[in-house]
Amino acid sequence: MPEPLRRERARRERWYVLGVRPPPPVTTLLDGPRVLLRAVTTEDLAEVTTLLRRNKTHLAPWTPLPATDEDPTTLLSVARAITRQRQQWAEGSHFPFLIVE
Repeated sequence: MPEPLRRERARRERWYVLGVRPPPPVTTLLDGPRVLLRAVTTEDLAEVTTLLRRNKTHLAPWTPLPATDEDPTTLLSVARAITRQRQQWAEGSHFPFLIVE
């Protein structure tokens, strides 16, 4: 059995042992007539960082307060957030999507 298939099978078996449905693959796309949603990737890092900086004031009411010494719009903070979101997806606890034009 090819390695990618073996890993996917093992991932799904872990969830079935727990008696729950496994999370959808991180490659999931939600494609509607006027919108496309997909998971964030590290390739989105620069654009997401730019958008967060540009819209910081507008997004403030919906953004959790960062630690006092942390700027959530730095490349490092955004990279950590993307890594955390992908881990949460793999765990099946969060499924954040980007709206893609």
